[in-house]
Amino acid sequence: MASKTYTAAVTREGRYWLATVTNLDGVNTWAYSFSHLDACVREAITLAEALPDGAEDAITVKWIMTSAPESHEEQ
Repeated sequence: MASKTYTAAVTREGRYWLATVTNLDGVNTWAYSFSHLDACVREAITLAEALPDGAEDAITVKWIMTSAPESHEEQ
C-alpha cells in the first residue's frame, strides 16, 4: 500500500490535544497526550477512508499547530 499524506491541524485546549484532519470532512479527534493523539488521528483516518486493518502505519501525517481560541470570561 502506498503512503498517502494527510494534514492534521492541532490545538491545545487545557489539558486536551485536539486535531482536525483538514483534507477529510468531519474527521476530528482528541487525546490527553500528543503521542496518543497521533494514534487517534491515524485510527480516525483509517476509519474515514475505510482502509484495511493495519493501514495506520502507512499513513503520513503532516502536523500543523494552530492557536487555541482565546477565552473571554466575563468579570
